[in-house]
Amino acid sequence: ILPVNDEIFLCAFEIIRERLYFVSLPDIIILLFIISTVTFSQKQDSLSKPFFNEELIMDINYINLINFPAALSTKWNCIDFDFAYLTTISGKESNISTAIGLGISAQNIKTNAYLIEGPNESPSFQIIPDTLSYDKNKLATTYIELPMEIRFRTPRNYHNKSFKLTIGAKFGYLLKSYHKYVGEDYRVSVNPQSIKFKEYNLPFINNVHYGIYIKAFYGKFGINAYYSLSSYLQPEYEPQIGYFTIGFSTIII
Repeated sequence: ILPVNDEIFLCAFEIIRERLYFVSLPDIIILLFIISTVTFSQKQDSLSKPFFNEELIMDINYINLINFPAALSTKWNCIDFDFAYLTTISGKESNISTAIGLGISAQNIKTNAYLIEGPNESPSFQIIPDTLSYDKNKLATTYIELPMEIRFRTPRNYHNKSFKLTIGAKFGYLLKSYHKYVGEDYRVSVNPQSIKFKEYNLPFINNVHYGIYIKAFYGKFGINAYYSLSSYLQPEYEPQIGYFTIGFSTIII
């Protein structure tokens, strides 16, 4: 039986692997191994110092939309996975420091609707009829991200742990998007058959996203919240649908 952390890793890797055309699961494992090895070596050399300045962080969050059409509803199991490697750029020996890094995030938003091209070539959410049965209907996106943050932290105590509060912002560029559906075909009105498909490169999804976040840690574990300041859809379309996430964070290395 795999430890809990290994199960989380494999689940996150499979989701990210499913999203990227040009990055395989072995590539991600090798990259994380290299980063982890370098970071572990740096931490071994700095055990006598009060602060750790390089971190590989994983977030597992609940995600939900804001300002969406009234008839649209999201499911309870909408999940966001984030990985980020950050290094301190100022205040390495201080209780207050700044950090910058590189990350990747994967969002799964499960709803009772699908996107089509409406009037004036604008997107329109169409509700799946209640008479149809379906197992999965989700919008999925993957972004490469640049996080930046301010850290407020205490020196490590006799348990080699510290409290840390971070306030930050991140900017992301869309790598991939798709709509996945498994169920009775909503595109026909008579005798719908069970279908399964993925539609890639959704034209209405915003190519960039950005927002602010806050995290609180004790030792390697913490909680986090993120609020998007950009629209989930392209900014020229109405309504301007945003989203937020809330969940748990862990410092892997």
